[in-house]
Amino acid sequence: MQINIHIFMKICLHINLFIYFLINCIRIIMFKSKNYIKMGNKTNLVTNKMLNHVFSSFGHGLKPMMNNYFVTLDELLIEMSEKAKSENKKKLYVESIRSIRVHKLNVMVSYLKTIQHTFSLFIKKDFDYFKDLYSYQKNKNMTTSPDANDIDEKLVQNILIHKYESTYEKELDVTNSFFSVSLKMKLEPHQNPICPFVMISTFAKSIRLLHLDQNVKMILYKHYELNVMSKMLELYKESNDYILSLKQIDLTVHSEYSDKSSIKTNNHKISQDEIKKILNNLQLHFDKKEKINPNLIKVALMDQLERIQLSESRHIDNHDLYCIDFISMRFQLISDDHNIHHSIKNIIFKLQIPYLKYLTDDDTFIDDKSHPAQVLLETIHNSSIGWSEIRDNDQVFINKLNDLAVIINKPELLTESFFKVILKDYTEFIDQQENEFAKEQNRIKTRERGKSQIIKAMKTVDALIAHKTEDQDLPSFVSDILFGPWKNLLSLLLVRYSDTSLEYLRMVVFIDDLIELLHSDQFDVIKVSKIEELCMVYGEGLELVAYSGDVLDGKIKKLKDKLFEFHKLGKFSQNNGSEENIDSANNVVTKRYKRIVKKPTMNADITQLPSLDGFNKSDAQILSKMTIGEWVEITRHNKENVKAQLSWVNPKSGKYIFVNSRGLKVTDKSPEELLSDLKSNKIFISKL
Repeated sequence: MQINIHIFMKICLHINLFIYFLINCIRIIMFKSKNYIKMGNKTNLVTNKMLNHVFSSFGHGLKPMMNNYFVTLDELLIEMSEKAKSENKKKLYVESIRSIRVHKLNVMVSYLKTIQHTFSLFIKKDFDYFKDLYSYQKNKNMTTSPDANDIDEKLVQNILIHKYESTYEKELDVTNSFFSVSLKMKLEPHQNPICPFVMISTFAKSIRLLHLDQNVKMILYKHYELNVMSKMLELYKESNDYILSLKQIDLTVHSEYSDKSSIKTNNHKISQDEIKKILNNLQLHFDKKEKINPNLIKVALMDQLERIQLSESRHIDNHDLYCIDFISMRFQLISDDHNIHHSIKNIIFKLQIPYLKYLTDDDTFIDDKSHPAQVLLETIHNSSIGWSEIRDNDQVFINKLNDLAVIINKPELLTESFFKVILKDYTEFIDQQENEFAKEQNRIKTRERGKSQIIKAMKTVDALIAHKTEDQDLPSFVSDILFGPWKNLLSLLLVRYSDTSLEYLRMVVFIDDLIELLHSDQFDVIKVSKIEELCMVYGEGLELVAYSGDVLDGKIKKLKDKLFEFHKLGKFSQNNGSEENIDSANNVVTKRYKRIVKKPTMNADITQLPSLDGFNKSDAQILSKMTIGEWVEITRHNKENVKAQLSWVNPKSGKYIFVNSRGLKVTDKSPEELLSDLKSNKIFISKL
């Protein structure tokens, strides 16, 4: 019994010792945690204080600079207008001046708001500040289809970024170092919230609100460089003086990390020779492929570079990324051009790797649009439009293009003089050819110019609506209106008129009034009056894009009901159950036409078919079979055939308008185009 008691006492003693040890461990952990929390709070306090000061300093410094920018820009454009030699140029500058004056406030607000938003993202360690401006920031794939204007604009942006990263390198090193220590991570140059990348990208985003000619936009960039970017030294110095006054405090907190982060990485950059070696290997690989595309080449190159980055802890220079991106976009532009035959594209894509290799010897050629390497690629692109085997007698054109690709792929070292010789020879070849597909090229280019106007207008409207709805919590029915029919309406008005016309501005004000109504806390009777006014403007706008009858009335009624419901005013009217059924695939609707239910007899009450004078007897007989209400089947490349009905013939243009079963426009054809398609069975008469 005594032994058992003795054993029991020993066990209790061990338990007590263990508990004592455990309590002390917990105390030590809690003490260290408490100190760590204090240290972290101290760090956050210093970082936030510094960020607030830097943001305030930059905001106050940039605002007068941007005000002066617009004043001097106005003076510059007036001077250019007075010196313009042609009336068209003079008119262009005058319209640009008017547009900038009208929308200047929106641009200023967008600019300063974007700077503020960048700082907010930086604090959250979200460095994807400009998701749609630079594809290299998102991933190695090209996720959007560029157009020629996009490429030119991105080129200018990249030139300015590269230039001022070098100009302010010393000043940026101070901020980069401190931000890296504060966030406990090594920051890339473009992640700095006050770096040239942010300043130039912010400007690029804000001027999207201006519907300007591309040449005038280039003037805006040059003026921004001279009046803002070249004068930012004082802003950087002021920020750095403040940072340096706080740096000692921060380094005592993070001395260990600071020592690690101070190591220079300039010697760990992937060299141009290494990039060229990768490209040589890729060239051997892709030469064996029958079909290639620009994105495959870019992805393969970026994969190889990423392997080096991860395995050897080295990095690729940002300017090299800009250059790779530019070349890839330039070839992607050709890839996306449906007016170029796939056989021709496969030959042109063989030039992408030689052009990328040329970057490793001379990356300045992408800054100069008149450089023979750039002019050659542009000439090849333009001369390839509309090519077909039938029109290319004896395959002269495609053989010449094949020979050119072989010549450019041969040399290990490409030079400017080499491209001059190739360009001269190719230009002479094009000039000497009768070019059997010249007529087709002219027709395509005319059509593409019209399409380009629409795309340009839609981009401006996209930017405008995004700016006005940014940080707004909108109900889904409002977003559907603004980014659906209202976007189409504003785009149409931009093409028809201008961004300073009363027609356009009145419909822009509708957006402001609608958002203001959503946040209104006025009396119900005032809200009802505002809803009535808005719905009246809404109806007028929809009528301009060819909504009419029951469809128009239904849309107006639906908006009224939704607004009454949103403000809890009760139902405006009972829903009769008739609601327009629009396929999500047809989200860009600009015109709705009447569908002919039964095939009518030809009479003046319906429409007047165009005169067939000028067509020979057999051709006129083919066209005369195409009467209003006739159903046809239209063949499409790599897609299923679509059935459509001849709904109307435009009395001014003579074009035949075809619609689907819901009255939505499918296509329009001139008599010549329709005749050609009927003969080649691209369009044939069918039954629904």
